[in-house]
Amino acid sequence: MSDFLELVTIDQAWKIIHAHVDKTVCAEVQIPVEESMGRICARQQLVQEDYPPFTRSSVDGYAVLANDTHGASHQQPILLKISSEIRMGKASHPLPGSGWTALIHTGGMLPENADAVIMIEETEHISVDEILIYKSVSVGENVIYQGEDVHLGDILLEKGKRITEMDAGALSTSGVSEVSVYSPVRVGILSMGDELIDPQAIPLTGQIRDINSIMLAGLSRKFGAEVAAMKRVMDQPEELLEALQSLKNTCDLVFITAGSSVSTRDYTAQVIQEFGKPGVLFHGIHIRPGKPTIFARCEDQVILGLPGNPVSAYVIAWLLGMPILKRLAGESPVKYPHPVEAILDTNISSQSGRADYIPVRLQDREGVCTATPIFFKSNLIFSLARSDGLMYIPEAAAGFSAGTRVKVFIHSQSY
Repeated sequence: MSDFLELVTIDQAWKIIHAHVDKTVCAEVQIPVEESMGRICARQQLVQEDYPPFTRSSVDGYAVLANDTHGASHQQPILLKISSEIRMGKASHPLPGSGWTALIHTGGMLPENADAVIMIEETEHISVDEILIYKSVSVGENVIYQGEDVHLGDILLEKGKRITEMDAGALSTSGVSEVSVYSPVRVGILSMGDELIDPQAIPLTGQIRDINSIMLAGLSRKFGAEVAAMKRVMDQPEELLEALQSLKNTCDLVFITAGSSVSTRDYTAQVIQEFGKPGVLFHGIHIRPGKPTIFARCEDQVILGLPGNPVSAYVIAWLLGMPILKRLAGESPVKYPHPVEAILDTNISSQSGRADYIPVRLQDREGVCTATPIFFKSNLIFSLARSDGLMYIPEAAAGFSAGTRVKVFIHSQSY
């Protein structure tokens, strides 16, 4: 009799994962901002200065006192005198007083006593130092005020946020040259099977290339992890235990792709159970593909046992493995896959009580996104490679009819 849960629902699986993957395992490091994209912010970052740092024009035009423009129109233009041209990158000087204006360019510093800008298209030169204006403007029109975007001391980045290129730009704008981030999660990949050979090797009769390790390594790197080890393991309990022990201090998250036989799956769970505490937390999910999934926590190491069939391995790694990786990496809040909606173009059946994830092709048909199921067997990687995403059929459904609006998780989405 096993000590762990068997055949949990996907919701139960998530609750167990959340309870046992609740904090980052990664060290905090300082890196240059230009290298920070995709990394997780390790501490709250505050704005170092107001932005914009000075009040400026948002258009090419003339800095004015708004009161001087009241009543201006094409029928009754108003004459203003030009005091100067405000050069880009230079400090501005106050207007001499009412009735005066200054030529200003987009981004130029507004004179301290000006309170609006009239667009150059609404003016006309009548001499070297005089213009007519054909429109009235209100206070603040075409003006961006100092600190309008952010103020000194505002929160720029929250701890746990995955840094985007826009964040990096904002950090640089605020004068930040280095940012504190978490080091990457270290991932280990163990591919089990006597029949597995190197992907570059020529298979003999009965042998197959190890594609799961390549696929899992690519998926892990896509989500910011460092692949610290990739090993192939023979179908022997002692070899699996030895491989796990070799990764004990070098990997935070270990993926094991096991053989498809019942006996292999059983001893995989037992070896993991004996490897560390608390051990296996569930073995089996009401899901297709991916039913024989194993989740374990062994001291500081998280282990996710995946089916050996490539489609099953991918679905579970993408659905559960990547959010686990993000939690270990310190991302907070963890973003989960967000589906797009499509119209199913073919009837499809499903077993009630089990969630299904079906590879589909997406097409744009006269502005309507349609989903075409790719009927597959879980050991056929090309069916997955030809698909654009995974259509979700919930546990309560017994399938969908053509014309149903369905949810599809896109492969290319990093969420």
